[in-house]
Amino acid sequence: MNLLVGSIIVTFVLICGSGLTIPLYAYPLKANQITNIENHEKFKEECELAAAHVVLPVFRARYPRQSFTFLGDALYANKPFIRLCNRLKFDYIIVLKNTVQKKLNKHCDGLGKTEIYQKHYTHQATTTTTKGTIIKKAAWFNVAEMGGEIFTNVLRFEENIIRSDGSSKTLYKGAWLCSRKIFHNNCFKMAERGRSRWGHEDLHNTCKRRGFDIKHDMARSNPNLLMIWKIMIFIAFFITELFFCTIIAQNLQKTRSRMKFSKDILQQFVEISWKVISMTPIMIKPRVQFRFHFGGP
Repeated sequence: MNLLVGSIIVTFVLICGSGLTIPLYAYPLKANQITNIENHEKFKEECELAAAHVVLPVFRARYPRQSFTFLGDALYANKPFIRLCNRLKFDYIIVLKNTVQKKLNKHCDGLGKTEIYQKHYTHQATTTTTKGTIIKKAAWFNVAEMGGEIFTNVLRFEENIIRSDGSSKTLYKGAWLCSRKIFHNNCFKMAERGRSRWGHEDLHNTCKRRGFDIKHDMARSNPNLLMIWKIMIFIAFFITELFFCTIIAQNLQKTRSRMKFSKDILQQFVEISWKVISMTPIMIKPRVQFRFHFGGP
């Protein structure tokens, strides 16, 4: 999200199962729509929530039959937003922290200590890799009450590694609110989808620090210019992402980072004249002419 004088821009990102991440929607939200301006963090959070309550109904109106899953951080782990997702028939996987929904977390803690939950509502898988043994653990609590007749499903996940020297380390530990019920056959897949939310953060890191220069000072003089600049950057990012999905890009990239590979490609375009580029086979297309024949057979 970008904060700027007079308005803010909240970005919604499409995260595909293959890892492809595409900026989908940029929504400009006026600053006077936000009441809580105590500090930068509170202002940012309220902006994101307000934008979600506006944009999700737009998505549903445009795509009434499309299946969506909203991936969000702990900011969205609240009853009004869950109620919104239920009304719009949006699936969701939302980060659940110990600092939010304390009553729900305490309820799950109590259930997790019982024998029946430890036996029937947990799952563990072990995978051997070159780095060590990866142990994944999941525990879930279906149809858990948030209050106000709002029910959800809670998934807790932990991933540890045991190295060859016997030492161990926690690689990841987290929890989510899930719209769909959780079972043995989908708990790890659900956790994987929840963790894919970092693709959204990585997109913004790429646009800010990996050559796209999305932070532009033109917003200081005219906020509308930032919206135009951001859309242009997203188009460039979208084309770049599609190119990296091609076989030719994967074969040519080799050990180079994406940023280094992109700079090398740009350098080639700078050094080669347009005349040479325009004469390449892929740019040359035969002319097609349509003629009508008015004579007899």
